[in-house]
Amino acid sequence: MKRALDRAKQLLPRNDDNPDIKYFKIVVYSLVGIMLLTVIAGVTTFLFTLRGAEEIMVPDVRNAELSDALIELQQRELYPLLQTRFSTDPDTRGHILDQNPAPGTVVKAGKRINLIVSAGGVVDEVGDYRGRDLNEVRTELRTLFSSYDAALEVANVTYVFDESEPGTILEQHPSPGAPVSARTSLDVVVSRGPGVDSITVPAYTGLHYDEAVQQLAAENTPFVFRLAGEQDAGGQAGTVVSQSPSEGSEMEPGSGVTLYVVPPEEEDVPEGMVFGLFERVLPEYPVAVELTLDVVNPDGQRRRVLQMQHPGGAVSIPYLIEQNSRLVLSRFGTEVVSLVVRRQE
Repeated sequence: MKRALDRAKQLLPRNDDNPDIKYFKIVVYSLVGIMLLTVIAGVTTFLFTLRGAEEIMVPDVRNAELSDALIELQQRELYPLLQTRFSTDPDTRGHILDQNPAPGTVVKAGKRINLIVSAGGVVDEVGDYRGRDLNEVRTELRTLFSSYDAALEVANVTYVFDESEPGTILEQHPSPGAPVSARTSLDVVVSRGPGVDSITVPAYTGLHYDEAVQQLAAENTPFVFRLAGEQDAGGQAGTVVSQSPSEGSEMEPGSGVTLYVVPPEEEDVPEGMVFGLFERVLPEYPVAVELTLDVVNPDGQRRRVLQMQHPGGAVSIPYLIEQNSRLVLSRFGTEVVSLVVRRQE
C-alpha cells in the first residue's frame, strides 16, 4: 500500500521535477480535471432532464376558434400540430373539430397536440343545376359527399311536361348561389318530356292474365292486377274479367291500367303449386327503366315472366308457380326485390 502511494505521489507535480516534466504534468492534470467537470455537468443535466418536465393537463379546445386554441395551448407550454378537414357545416370554418390527446389527458410540457381544423363545408353555396340531368346531379352530390355527411341533397322532385329532354332540371330551390348552412334540401322541377297525344285503351278483357301481361309489356303500359270480386265469380279462373280505363277510352301513354282477374279456387290449384299476386311499390323514375321479373324454381331454373320499360310506382302481377320458387324483380339487371313463395296453410 505504501509503495502504491509513493508511486502516485511521483505522478503528481513536484518541486524537484524537471521544469518540462512538471509543466507536462500540470497540463495533463488540468485537462483531466476539465474532462471530469464536463462529465459531472453532463450527468447532472441528464438527471435533471430525466426527472421530467412539468406535467400539464391538456385543455379542451374543441369548437374553439383556432387563434384562441393556439393561445391557450401556448400558455400551457403545449405545441400544436395542425391538420385541416372539410366539415358538413360551413360555419365551422377556422374552428377546432377534434384534438389528440383528448381533453383531460396529463402530458409533459412541450408535448405536441394534434388539432383538426375545419376548412369549412365541402360546398358552401348551392350550384346552378338547371338544364342538367337529375340523375347526373344526384350522382355528383353523392360523390362529393362520399366521405362526409351530405350537406346538400335532392329532396322533393316534381315532374312536368316540357319540351326539354326527360329528366332535365327546369327549376330549383334554393336558387343558385344561396349559402349552404348545415343540411340543405334541394327541391327541383324536372321535365317529363313533351306532352303527347292520348292513345286508345286496347281490350284486355277475356285474355288469360299471362297473355295480358305479355301484351302490356310489349306496349310498355304500366299495369296493376287485382283479384275480381264475387260479382265476377262466374268468369273462368285466370281470366281478365274487367279493366280500368275501359276498352276504347282515351289515356296518356305511360298511364296505368288496372285489370281484374278471376283467382282459381283453392282446390283447383295443382299440388305443390302456389297462386298469388306479386305486389310492390317502386319509386317513380324520371324516365322509364328496364324492369324484369324472373321465376327461379327450387332446382335453380330461371324463367322470365316480364320485361318492359316501366316508369315506377305500383307493380302487381299474378303468378302460379311451384312452391318455394323465388320471384326476382330487377331494374336494369340489378336485383331490387327477391321473394320466396310458400303456400299458405
